[in-house]
Amino acid sequence: ILNRRKSGRARRGHSEKRPQTGADSAQEPTMAGLRAILAGLAGEALPISCPIDGTPAVVLGTGGYDIAPLLAPRASGRRLRFLAFLLTSALSPMRHWLRRNLLNRNRFHVVRELAAQVGTSAGAVYIPNRALSAHEHSEHAHLAAGEDGIVALREGWPALQRNPMATAYWSVEDYHLAYRTGRASPSQVAVAVLAGIQKLSHLGAFEPIDPAPILKAAAESDMRWLAGAPISVWDGIPVGVKDSIDVIGMTTTEGAFMARAPADADDTSVARLRAAGALIIGKTTMHCLGSAPLGYNSKTRGTTGPFNPYGLDRYPGGSSSGSAVAVAAGIVPLALGTDAGGSIRVPASFCGAFGLSPTHGRVPYNSAGAMMMTSLRLGPIAGNARDLALAHLLLSPAEPGHTYTLNYGLAGPPPPHASGISNGTCRLPLAGMRVGVMDAWFDDASPAVTATCRRALGALESLGATIVQVELQHLSALSMAHAITVASEQATMHDAMSHGAQFHSLEPATQIQLAIGGTFLAKELLAASRLRGWAFDQLKSVFRTVDVIVTPTVGITAPPLSEAARVCGESDSSLVVDIMKHIFLANLLGVPGLTLPVGFEEGLPIGLHLMADHWHEAELLKAAHTLETHHLVRGRPPACNFVDVLREVGAHGLHQQTVFS
Repeated sequence: ILNRRKSGRARRGHSEKRPQTGADSAQEPTMAGLRAILAGLAGEALPISCPIDGTPAVVLGTGGYDIAPLLAPRASGRRLRFLAFLLTSALSPMRHWLRRNLLNRNRFHVVRELAAQVGTSAGAVYIPNRALSAHEHSEHAHLAAGEDGIVALREGWPALQRNPMATAYWSVEDYHLAYRTGRASPSQVAVAVLAGIQKLSHLGAFEPIDPAPILKAAAESDMRWLAGAPISVWDGIPVGVKDSIDVIGMTTTEGAFMARAPADADDTSVARLRAAGALIIGKTTMHCLGSAPLGYNSKTRGTTGPFNPYGLDRYPGGSSSGSAVAVAAGIVPLALGTDAGGSIRVPASFCGAFGLSPTHGRVPYNSAGAMMMTSLRLGPIAGNARDLALAHLLLSPAEPGHTYTLNYGLAGPPPPHASGISNGTCRLPLAGMRVGVMDAWFDDASPAVTATCRRALGALESLGATIVQVELQHLSALSMAHAITVASEQATMHDAMSHGAQFHSLEPATQIQLAIGGTFLAKELLAASRLRGWAFDQLKSVFRTVDVIVTPTVGITAPPLSEAARVCGESDSSLVVDIMKHIFLANLLGVPGLTLPVGFEEGLPIGLHLMADHWHEAELLKAAHTLETHHLVRGRPPACNFVDVLREVGAHGLHQQTVFS
């Protein structure tokens, strides 16, 4: 086709190519480049559906650590458009075969092979929730009724120890203290936040914002503070909201920016923040349809981005990229994200923030994907562990009649608590905590990431935790089961836009993702659910011996964002696996995960990941706050990518008062 096109142009007197610059010249789809893409797609021909008869290649429950890179072409710019054409276009006669062959070459049939060996030892799991025993449930209720959490939601954490070397960001409590002492008002902060968004518009963290409702809400908060009657510690606190979460009067586009009506109601999570007095600043940008953990979106409204504040030539991580950027850049102390495969924790890690992905079904919400994606959950991104805990207490109580409450059972999920977070003044605040480590999984990272996270692990041990070696089998097949589940659910959720003009308006990599999701067979999705059930029991047995499992959040620092990728995105499945290999398991099995920053490599943040059993977010918050207090040394992004909101309104003296008193 290309040869005929070239010959035709020559016959018309256009044999000279037009000058190429930037991404176009770097990604011009030469015949050699196109052959490379085709070779990466086709490889050795394999049958449409690999048989699993005979002796299994992998025996269930054996094998050790086995995550390996995927075999798939990497493309951006024009090559990516060509790849998307081959895999998705109705004009590509081999699109179905190419997609199927790509899956077969990466041995996705192993999921079916392992599921066939499960037998009656475990049932299929579709919704990854675990109901607590009556005794466990009552223990959670007793801890939730404690005075610390009640006081914290009203006026902040009582007498929590803080590390001045770790406190590079203003906390929710800092804003609360500024209002209480009269050093700042919510209206002053709202104006400073809006100015900060404008100043840092090159980061692309927020979609276009209407200042009027923000300033109105801030003025109402001013009146409550003047009357000495703030609603809670959240009164007047600026908060960002990911564009997959409904905010009344705003359009929820999920980063795809197609014609949709504005939301006629707040999501449950947003309604709870608003009822507590928080200022909803606006929608944060995100990866197109949340389809990858890279975070960059070439189709954001009015700009491209978002960009990592620690390096504009680096990916911010996704898909809750704008939320992480907004927190890391100091614009807001907290932002909401969602997470089906690391979409809270990856951008938080790449941008040097804290992120909590709670137990599936923990935070009731009803926006995009909430009822359709079984790996998805909503959670906060913040500048410190204390704010994560405050958000957890506010957002997580069960909602009567909500699907999550009904799925759990009559009692509903246990009430949230943050018990133990105030033990930081003890000599060994983590005494009794058992920290699970699988060495091969932990060390599957760059040397700098491994060394930094090993130092953090040593700090946990020095603070009283006991390190316990653990083993988890079939992580490679489980990552495939996660991919089958998420891609199939996402393709179903967006089935209506998988054809016609809407589909072609999406980024090419998102088009490929939806097409791959539509390629999986029903038996593959059912096999993934059976293997999910087996792994559910495997992880449950591990959590009988440990309280948390620790790995790096991501095995690398934020990868480079090329000029070609800025044009229309990037498709690199091997990089995606590299980013997600330490954190996907929490999504697949419904357990909570938390990332916190523990160091830098060449100026780029490194995150540590903590994973706990269902409903045990308190263990994660306790460990994270303790590490932050006793181990963490933090910095800020370059001044050109950061705004100091409270300093802008003249309340910076609070830092010395709250940290050094």
